[in-house]
Amino acid sequence: MAPNLPAYTYIPGHWPHPFKDAEGHSYGREPAAPQHLDLKQWEPCKPYLRAIELFNAGYYWEAHEEWEGVWNLMGRHSLEGQHLQGLIKVAAAAIKIRQGHAKPARSLLSQAAKHFERVIAKHPEKLAGGLNLSVLERWCRDYRDDVGEMKANPQLAVEVVVAPLKTHPADG
Repeated sequence: MAPNLPAYTYIPGHWPHPFKDAEGHSYGREPAAPQHLDLKQWEPCKPYLRAIELFNAGYYWEAHEEWEGVWNLMGRHSLEGQHLQGLIKVAAAAIKIRQGHAKPARSLLSQAAKHFERVIAKHPEKLAGGLNLSVLERWCRDYRDDVGEMKANPQLAVEVVVAPLKTHPADG
């Protein structure tokens, strides 16, 4: 286990709540302060980068929490907010997959795809927040049909159940 990753990822009903339970992996720790996210120059936003790192390692709840802080700061209906809400819903879908709840996971992936569509329609650049949203939007739509076939184990401390997010430099 990498030293900068929690001992487990929170799965409701299976692990102690990270902040509320005295045995939680982040109990007593203050959440990181959210930072401004610029979809073109995203690298300075440390919570955004941390969320991608957590997500790619299978820490979906923790990634969701990091993105949510930035989402609230940016405004839920802003372009950045729509981008973040799509990522939050992909992370929530991964949690539902881990719990064995295919129907809500499919719904969340459909919702995420719609958020990415909104950003694509208003953001002329190929990349937003270092991510190719056209690829991510298509992946959400394609992947939702496979969710019912997935077998995940919520008892595992960490389990990667979705493809990692591949970031590209702003000039890529």
